[in-house]
Amino acid sequence: MRNRFSVENRVLLLRISFWVGAILDGIYALNMSFVWLIDSYEGIDPIKLIRFTSGPHSRYVWGIAAVLMFSWTLLLIWASRKPMERRDLILLTALPLIAGLLVDTFFAISINLVAWEDILLVQMIYICLIVLFVSSYILTRETGL
Repeated sequence: MRNRFSVENRVLLLRISFWVGAILDGIYALNMSFVWLIDSYEGIDPIKLIRFTSGPHSRYVWGIAAVLMFSWTLLLIWASRKPMERRDLILLTALPLIAGLLVDTFFAISINLVAWEDILLVQMIYICLIVLFVSSYILTRETGL
């Protein structure tokens, strides 16, 4: 069965998905960068991602995380330039990456690192991203289900 979406619509859907991911990654990366730069910062960060203690070890880990997030942001922007050719990246972003982050939020709750109410919005964003990215991947195949 042939895909009902035109090539233009498939390209648009993938571009939107890549850019949504890139924008959110960029926001997270900036947040991580500021945490890394501020030496005396303690508590819950501005978008309630995680509670942490400042110090050289913590700043080092946040710095690594920020670099990885910025790198993935650039990778998603790169993929948006040729979305059909690079569409596999959207699936790799959804399943190992975002699903892993979602599992990690449950772990953080289970060890009382964060409160459920502080991380609920982040969990909902992760679930929405997984649905968007997997749907985009499926809907942009050459053949239908």
